[in-house]
Amino acid sequence: MVRDSYAIKTHIFCSLQAFVRLEKMRSEKVIDNWYEVQRNLFTNVIREYVLKNLSATCGA
Repeated sequence: MVRDSYAIKTHIFCSLQAFVRLEKMRSEKVIDNWYEVQRNLFTNVIREYVLKNLSATCGA
């Protein structure tokens, strides 16, 4: 949460910028919807974590 007017303006600008980037990706058919980016990022992070810990466990 922010209360400073400059921080609020910065937050609004960043939100609009993210929206425009997501819409551009959607219009260029890079993604199907806005949530796809988050879902794919989360999946990759979990995959890397599991693979890293799996190899550490199996190697011990």
